[in-house]
Amino acid sequence: MSPVVPRVLVTDASRGSAISIIRSLGRRGYHVIAADSEVRSPGFYSRYASERLRYPPSDQAPGEAIATLLEAARERRVDLIVPVTDDVVLPLSKARERFAGTCALALPERRAFARTCDKLATLELAAEVGVPAPRTALVATVREAIEAAPSLGWPVVLKPRRSRVYRDGGSVERYEVSYAQDAAALAEEMRRLEGRSDVLLQKYHRGEGQGVELLTYRGRPLAAFQHRRLREVPITGGASSFRESVPLDPVLYDYSVRLLAALEWTGLAMVEFKLGKEGPRLMEINGRIWGSLPLAVKSGMDFP
Repeated sequence: MSPVVPRVLVTDASRGSAISIIRSLGRRGYHVIAADSEVRSPGFYSRYASERLRYPPSDQAPGEAIATLLEAARERRVDLIVPVTDDVVLPLSKARERFAGTCALALPERRAFARTCDKLATLELAAEVGVPAPRTALVATVREAIEAAPSLGWPVVLKPRRSRVYRDGGSVERYEVSYAQDAAALAEEMRRLEGRSDVLLQKYHRGEGQGVELLTYRGRPLAAFQHRRLREVPITGGASSFRESVPLDPVLYDYSVRLLAALEWTGLAMVEFKLGKEGPRLMEINGRIWGSLPLAVKSGMDFP
């Protein structure tokens, strides 16, 4: 009797990180279903994709996308779904009970995940476990921001409290980090967010961005990897466009493990820091598969 081959569905197959997962699983003999909303998704053309699935755009029609994934999981006897982007992770996490008894989901525990999505909750966690973070003021209006900024110093960073917000039955709203050099620029940025999102107004820390990626089980590290950013878009700070692997920094590794241990985290996560003259500062915890995964997979991971 031939062994049963696990069947894994990987979403967002147009992403480089998803393609890396498809390749990695396929090389190990798994039956991989590449899934995406794009008809010409690059992941569909991978030699390691045994099947393909299209679902509605998850950022525009998340309910329909989840329904399609659930139907496919039942009909194609899927053992595990690996969601890659926030546009799928958020609605899938909300609907996880619907998949019970059908397939497993590569998602962290709900409460732990919620603390990484809420940047204020992440900062509160950092304070609890002794991880340094930028000085921050929570503001909701232009007036509050203008009053709080002088104590932080210019320029200031505006971080919406959540980068992505899933509205039940609606779409996934996106919020981006921005910067202000003076009061006029700050007022302009806050007018776009007032009434829509609370904002973490932070001191701007110059320095190099580094990320510590971890695979943990109930907060216990199983594997770790670290990279540093060589290019960001925009150059003031944003998504990394070019990066390289570096040896694990014991301080950053310790900070990262403290955070994920406190969350009793199971799964993958990336903890991002800014390293400058004042020492490391926590930027965020990315509680999903990160965009720099192709580099991590290529370079390998360290096992502490």
